[in-house]
Amino acid sequence: MFFCLIPLGSVALYFSIKLLRKKFRGDLITEFSFLRNETNFIVDQPGNYAVWYKAVAFKKNILYTKKPRVINLKTKEPLKIRISLFGPRVNNFDTGVKEMYHFYAEKGEYTISLEDALKFKRALYNAIPNLDKGISDSRAIVQVNKKHSGFFMIFSILAIVFSVLLIIGGFLIGLLADQIFI
Repeated sequence: MFFCLIPLGSVALYFSIKLLRKKFRGDLITEFSFLRNETNFIVDQPGNYAVWYKAVAFKKNILYTKKPRVINLKTKEPLKIRISLFGPRVNNFDTGVKEMYHFYAEKGEYTISLEDALKFKRALYNAIPNLDKGISDSRAIVQVNKKHSGFFMIFSILAIVFSVLLIIGGFLIGLLADQIFI
């Protein structure tokens, strides 16, 4: 009877990992190359959106010296962009993706462009030696995704722990049931 907890925990583990992946991936609104420097996108529903930088992992990349600027095409007013201090990161040892900024946008059409960041960032970038001269910035990409609440990440991590405990508990209690329940 307790072995029934194993498939239940497996299903819960599947859905909690799927929820965690959705937090890191988000719903892609637009993406463009660093070399292109600007693109337009449409926001279908008002909400929080995040700007992700995708570049070659463990390499010096000029993309991190750029700051996005998002402008509403109808009103020509720039949106207030905030730095994501604890933004999630994804790394597969080839490319790294990091949430750098986030902003709130109403329904409408917007343009996003890259401009030079603070002089401090530029000086920090120039201080780091470039050990691999063969890597170009052509693989750097900027993405705009729908931003999910941090609650999703905490909930999905707790759900993963709970589902693993269900699997292990179902297996152990199933094996020891005749000795525990005499």
